[in-house]
Amino acid sequence: MNVSNFGLYRLGIAYFMIQLQFWFPIWIVFLIERGLTFYDVIIADIVYWIAVVLLEFPMGYIGDRIGRRTTYFLGALFGAGTYLVMSFISNFSSLVITWICWSIFLATISGTDTAYIYELIKDNGLIDKSNTIFGYFAALTSLAFIASHFFAGFLYSFNSSLPILVNSACAVAAGCLIITLPNPKVNNDLYSIPNIKEVVMDIAWKNNSVRILIFVLALLYAYSWATTLIFQPFLLELGLNIEVFGIIYLAFTSLGVLGGLITGKLVNLIGSYIIIMIGTLGMWLAIGIAGFISGLFSLVGIIMIRFFYFLSESPLKVLINNEIENKYRASIFSLSNLLASILLILFRPLIGYLSEEYSSGTAFQIWFSIGIMICISILFLIYKLRNQILLA
Repeated sequence: MNVSNFGLYRLGIAYFMIQLQFWFPIWIVFLIERGLTFYDVIIADIVYWIAVVLLEFPMGYIGDRIGRRTTYFLGALFGAGTYLVMSFISNFSSLVITWICWSIFLATISGTDTAYIYELIKDNGLIDKSNTIFGYFAALTSLAFIASHFFAGFLYSFNSSLPILVNSACAVAAGCLIITLPNPKVNNDLYSIPNIKEVVMDIAWKNNSVRILIFVLALLYAYSWATTLIFQPFLLELGLNIEVFGIIYLAFTSLGVLGGLITGKLVNLIGSYIIIMIGTLGMWLAIGIAGFISGLFSLVGIIMIRFFYFLSESPLKVLINNEIENKYRASIFSLSNLLASILLILFRPLIGYLSEEYSSGTAFQIWFSIGIMICISILFLIYKLRNQILLA
C-alpha cells in the first residue's frame, strides 16, 4: 500500500460500507409481509423518483459548495437515519415517508462520491490510472453487494428488520470513517461559485462531449436499474424461496466485481468507447436472456446485467471527469443522475405494471424489445463521439 494514497484507500472502505445493501434482496417480500401490495410498492417508487428529480441537482450543487467530505459525511448519517425509519414501515404512508427520506439520502451522496474519488485520484497524481481505479470502486460496489446480499436472507430469517438495522449500523460506521478523510485540494477558482445556468448551459449543454456522455450514462443506468424492481417477483415466479435470493444476488454482484476489475485493462487494450459499446450491447442481450430463456437458465441473464453495466459505467465516468473542472464535478454527475431519475419515473412503473399484469418473464421480453431503440441510440452517440475525438 502506498502511504501517500492512504486517503483513497480509506475512502474505498467508507464507500464500501455505504454501498452495503442487506435490505435489498428482501425488500419486496418485507413489504408484502407488512401488508403492502406490489401496486403500493410501484406507487411509492414513483413518489421516490419524483423526489429524487426535485432534489438531485440542488444537492449536487450544494455539495460542490460545502465540500466533498462534509457532504459525504452528512449523507452517511442521513442514510443511517433512513434505515431506522425503514425498519418501522407498517403501512403505505410510512413507506412513502421512507422513500422520501431515501431520496434525500441518495441525492446527498449521488455525484459526491464520484467527484470525491476523482479528485483524490488527481491529488495523488494517479490520473493515468483513473480507469483502473474507477473500475476498482465499481468492483467495491459489487463486493459490498456480495457481502450483504449473501447474508440478507439469513438475517431476515432471524428477524425481518435485522438486515435493515445492520445497514443502519454500517452507515454510522462509514460516517465515522469519513470525518477522518482528507479534503481534496482546492484551487482558487473553486471559490468562484458558478450559477446553475453556468453548470447546465455552458458546461453540460454547450460541451458536446459532456452532453452526450451524461445522457448516455443516465440512459444506461435507467434502462438497467429499472429491471431491479422485478427481480424478486421474477425469482418467486421461478419457485425460489427467499433464502436462495441471497445466492442469486451473490452471483449477480460477483459478475459486477469482475466487470469492475477488468475494465481498466480492457480500456487500455481497446479503448473506452469500444468498451462502452460492448457493455451496452451485452446488457441488452442479458435482459433478452432473462426474458426468452425458460426455467432457471434465465438466471444467466439476470446475473450478467450487472457485469455489462459496470463495464460501461467506469469509462463513462472517467471520460466525463476528464472534461470538467472540480467546481462543476458533483453538479454535473447530479445532472446525469437527475436525467436518469426522470427516465426511471417512466421506466420503473412501466416494467412493474407489465410484471404485475402479465409476468416478470414477459416484462423482461418487452424490456428487451424497448431496448432495441435504446441500444441503437447509445451506440450511435458513442460511435459519433469517438469519431469526433479521433478526427480532432
